Amino acid sequence: MLKSMQSSSSFATAGSESTADGAQASGLRAVVLTGFMGAGKTTLGRLLATDLGWEFRDLDAEIEQDSGMTVADIFRAEGEAGFRAREVAMLGRLLQGERLVLALGGGAVESAGVRDHLTACPGACVVYLAAPLEALVQRCLQQPGAAERPVLADRERLQARWTARVPYYEQAHLKVETAGARPEETLQTLRTLLEKQTVSASRPGTPHE
Repeated sequence: MLKSMQSSSSFATAGSESTADGAQASGLRAVVLTGFMGAGKTTLGRLLATDLGWEFRDLDAEIEQDSGMTVADIFRAEGEAGFRAREVAMLGRLLQGERLVLALGGGAVESAGVRDHLTACPGACVVYLAAPLEALVQRCLQQPGAAERPVLADRERLQARWTARVPYYEQAHLKVETAGARPEETLQTLRTLLEKQTVSASRPGTPHE
């Protein structure tokens, strides 16, 4: 899905105005965060956007605002196919912008349309926030509204979802392990990885790792 994009994408570290300018100068237009539920996509996304001085968007939240329905309501009214169609359309709209940090829904990568948008978007860096399934479940159980997510009690179903999605997550440009790390620590790790990619991209003839 995405690994082939690395040779044409440039990345930048965060933390200053010059960094944000450097990110755009190197061709980076968007950082897209993916991963399973509980990975911290929204939390880290907000932190990274603040660091870069960019805009943060959550794909599911944008769909809800646009439709006037919750994700659960859309699934009930239109089925998964209806939701995925909305997801693909909204992602296409959002990726037309610049200076964007975007958090995807956990299942977005299962959609061929989503993967096509991510592959075709110039200057988009996709980051996989990774952690063991059990650690992700424990994070979710500690979040408000956990009782309203019956899937958390169905470990067989969770394992099936995890198994289906991980191969897609692994195709992201960058992978950040989040288990046992505070959001601020994860942010620093991501900044370091982005900086390394920028240095590599700035040297003519130097291949990406």
